[in-house]
Amino acid sequence: MADPVPWVQGDVFDAVMNYRWYMPTCSFFAQTPPNLTASRYVAHLDSVMAGISHRFWNGDEMGMWGGDDPDTRRPLLWSDYSFEDEHNHPFGLERRPDVVSADHQLTGLYRELIALRKANQRLFIDGATKWLTVDDEHLLLAYERHLGEQSALVVFDASNETHALEILQTSYRQVYPSGAADIRTPLTLPPLSARVYLSM
Repeated sequence: MADPVPWVQGDVFDAVMNYRWYMPTCSFFAQTPPNLTASRYVAHLDSVMAGISHRFWNGDEMGMWGGDDPDTRRPLLWSDYSFEDEHNHPFGLERRPDVVSADHQLTGLYRELIALRKANQRLFIDGATKWLTVDDEHLLLAYERHLGEQSALVVFDASNETHALEILQTSYRQVYPSGAADIRTPLTLPPLSARVYLSM
């Protein structure tokens, strides 16, 4: 085992995990216990929003999965390696095997979102947040971020149904997913989807 002493002297920045943001985000979007409603999720976000830092688990961008510790500490799915299918069940029961391989489409999604954030970093970090839609019944969220002349509109449909969402401001262009036209209202949101718009 490697010697951990050089990493715990206080002179090296290792990593931070923002559980105050991560856990409720998983609860709302994946509807894991305690299955937060849109309004409870927003109330929680508002309490931690200032200086919020969005973090990913190592391997999220590849579609890695696992249980609680120590199952979360699996080796990364490097594309130049082949991995055996997952057959083990935590309780020794029979189960269908899962193919273990990197999800390159998901990795591309992470790259696109990271590039979008980097290109508009001050807006997404320092911009003032205004919630436009917090819909518990349909699991819809919409908010704007404003900084000077810049603004962004971010919308989510965390449900399993398509919904229409009325937005008053229409001077936006869609930047995520990329390749779409200018904003049209009402917005049509497919199930389990997100849209990001920037001011024109």
